[in-house]
Amino acid sequence: MAYWITYWIVWKFCISIITVLLGSAVVLSPALVYLIIVQVRRHDSRTRSHGLRLLESDEPRESEGSKATRLEIIAVHGLNADPHWTWTRSSSATSGDSARETHLLRDFIKPTFQEARIRIFAYDSEYLINGPVKTAQEIGDNLYEELVKSRSGNPKVPIIFIGHSFGGLIIKHALCKLGSDSGDILDETRGIVFLGTPHLGSPIARLGATLAWLFSPLGSADLLPLSLRYHGTELSDLAARFSDCMQQKDRKITIKIVSFRETKPTYLFGWLPLGLIVDRDSAEKHSHKRITVDTDHSGLNKCRDEKDEVYIKLQEEIRTLWISCLVQKADTIIRKRHSKDYLKIERLSGHRLPMDKCYINLAIVHYSSGNTVPSEQAIEFSVFSLLARLEVETPDKSRQVELSKVFESCIGGENDEVPPPKRILIRGRAGVGKSTLCKKIVYDFTHGDMWKASFDRLFWVPLRRLKGSDPQYNLEAFLLKEYFSQDPKRPQFAGELWSTIDQNSDKTLFILDGLDEVSDDIDENKFLMYLLDRPNVIITSRPTGKLPVDVKIDLEFEAIGFYPDQVRQYLETAVPETQKADDIEEFLRHHQLIQSLVRIPIFLDAICYTWDTPGKNQTPQTMTTAYKAITSRLWARDAVRLQKRCNDRIITLSDIRDIDLNALNDLLSDEMFFLEGLAFTGLHNEIIEFERKHWLVISDKFRLHNVNLMLNRELAELSFLRTSDSSSSHTNRTYHFIHLTFQEYFAALYFVRMWKSRETLKCLKSDMADVKEISPIDFLKEYKYSERYNVFWRFV
Repeated sequence: MAYWITYWIVWKFCISIITVLLGSAVVLSPALVYLIIVQVRRHDSRTRSHGLRLLESDEPRESEGSKATRLEIIAVHGLNADPHWTWTRSSSATSGDSARETHLLRDFIKPTFQEARIRIFAYDSEYLINGPVKTAQEIGDNLYEELVKSRSGNPKVPIIFIGHSFGGLIIKHALCKLGSDSGDILDETRGIVFLGTPHLGSPIARLGATLAWLFSPLGSADLLPLSLRYHGTELSDLAARFSDCMQQKDRKITIKIVSFRETKPTYLFGWLPLGLIVDRDSAEKHSHKRITVDTDHSGLNKCRDEKDEVYIKLQEEIRTLWISCLVQKADTIIRKRHSKDYLKIERLSGHRLPMDKCYINLAIVHYSSGNTVPSEQAIEFSVFSLLARLEVETPDKSRQVELSKVFESCIGGENDEVPPPKRILIRGRAGVGKSTLCKKIVYDFTHGDMWKASFDRLFWVPLRRLKGSDPQYNLEAFLLKEYFSQDPKRPQFAGELWSTIDQNSDKTLFILDGLDEVSDDIDENKFLMYLLDRPNVIITSRPTGKLPVDVKIDLEFEAIGFYPDQVRQYLETAVPETQKADDIEEFLRHHQLIQSLVRIPIFLDAICYTWDTPGKNQTPQTMTTAYKAITSRLWARDAVRLQKRCNDRIITLSDIRDIDLNALNDLLSDEMFFLEGLAFTGLHNEIIEFERKHWLVISDKFRLHNVNLMLNRELAELSFLRTSDSSSSHTNRTYHFIHLTFQEYFAALYFVRMWKSRETLKCLKSDMADVKEISPIDFLKEYKYSERYNVFWRFV
């Protein structure tokens, strides 16, 4: 009995198998015949051409040169596809119209992005007839080799990859190899658009392998379709390698990944359902942005016209990636501008200290009131109290705030619900190191991790450079002038960056340095108001700087210079000779006034530079005598740099050590008088940045011995002046004093010189055309209580 039951079960099973095979033959025979016809037609209609090649519409322009090329698009087709037909949709003929073929890349993408060079990567993917015995990695290696060869010797432009289906996997293989062998090309890659790429495999991979088995008499190969098995080891390893490649820490620019996926099932012959060729999880792996299209798998890389959903969404993403290319490149240029060398601190000696070896922990203290208008206590100073004027007292520990934490909500008040501050004002006395603080912020942001999670970019704007700017001056013009003046793509960089900042202003931080220097220009300068109105700003100012009433500040701080223990830290960094540093520290310990004074960074630097084991009588007891000692030492150095002659020979450093102060004044009298005139004219007209037109007129009006100074050469050698752009030619440079207090000091020297000689003051007007002469006494009466002359009168 058991024998017959077993026999019956085996018989039924065989009958079922035969029935399935017969049914499959009936169903699949047309499919097989159809696929064979399609393959044969493709082989007959187009000659196989492997490798990277230009899109047909690009060939004439490429032969003439690619000067207009700003972007490269590389498209890779999928499995069992053709490099031409895969992007082509054929429309059947209608009444009165002939059949029409539309090519997604040639007819739509190319006209939209005329500055783009489009290349197509062709490879043998037709696995059903004469199929290649190659792995996906081997094909990816071919793409890698073609990329290296095509980019060699050609202008480097950003790359955007577009991969349909299996073509996306080829791109991943190539980029992984580029990441390990040729990082430059990977750095030039700005985006990848995956069109239905099966990152985790496809559920119909086994069907493809079955078809390859059935087509084996025609030379088919199942290696490629089998590699697409769902959650197969090969794809999992590729996904892991690709993720590591995209997340390399030293990657200069983030490569944006956009994934398109189908929402409709694919039907063979229009009626045999195959389902979704690539499901959601498989298509959206690695993506930064996910896009669905109401089409089947084969419709992701074709379109009928400009209204087609595929074209509209694809061109929008390419445009976004292209703009992102420009913005990221612009941000890279800005970061290069903020190099470590650019951010070095220049000491009075002329030596430049790297920021990581300078005083790097400027202390700031927030006011409890948070007022935007300076209080009376901040403006009015005691005539006799230098300490009160400079406010160098160490604040209570509870009021001290680390620079990296100024945007944290916990410091905004006692209420934990207070939102994080976004608009910050930092006040500081003259010489306290506000501009150094700005450099510190730029350094820590660019070369460290400070605030990287909050902002994409940072701009340091010395506001003095905006004085007298054109009324139409805007952010685009500022970017062109300050960052992209030497770059051939400057209009594109500036324009797109400006647009990006306006559209997403929360990701940009502006450091506005020196509000007090432009306070009187704010109402008439639209660009200044634009900058002050940005959502994220740090504004630095002397205590007298005033903001417009409608400009609100979330939190206010005060830069207070060095703490006592940090003075020693600075000495160890700035004075390499240990004995000299010890001598200075010992001297400071016995002189309370100077001990407090050197907590202002510029004074400490001056003490370090001018130190030569002074005796008790040589110790400066006031701010003016301190400046006198500093300027004497700097003038001595300038006499050597200017190659001044004494007794018919050029003086040297050894001569300067023994030279009499009066003799030094005689050697440099013309330069001294010019500098006094420059400082006084600038103070009188609120000019801080001196252009060529300024110093030419002033050198003519302020002469002692009718000597023509060689200003183009001499200005660069004077220790008291700095140029905003040392890379420009001498005639195009603008100059400013190393600190405003030095400008005020030299202006005071001019006033005292004229007072003692009973001569009138020469007050040049801002246009440099007219001169008003006024006696020192009348000038004193007129400007005695002017806030602008506050420090000036104390020097006088």
